[in-house]
Amino acid sequence: KKQFKKNTLIQFINKIKLIAHALHSQMEQDDGRREGEWTVADRVCLVTGANAGIGYHTALRLAALGAHVICGK
Repeated sequence: KKQFKKNTLIQFINKIKLIAHALHSQMEQDDGRREGEWTVADRVCLVTGANAGIGYHTALRLAALGAHVICGK
């Protein structure tokens, strides 16, 4: 049971890292947006664990923001 919780936490942290990396990449671009302003529109996002829980809701939100979402199980 502890191993399951540890794996779930690791998956959650990895998803947060993925989102943070995408946001950081957006902020580095010089496309006329103000500093700190970002978007995931027309970006490809890979979401692991998208069949349920946090991954599912992350995929839904990214899609709602205009991202092209690839869902992994």
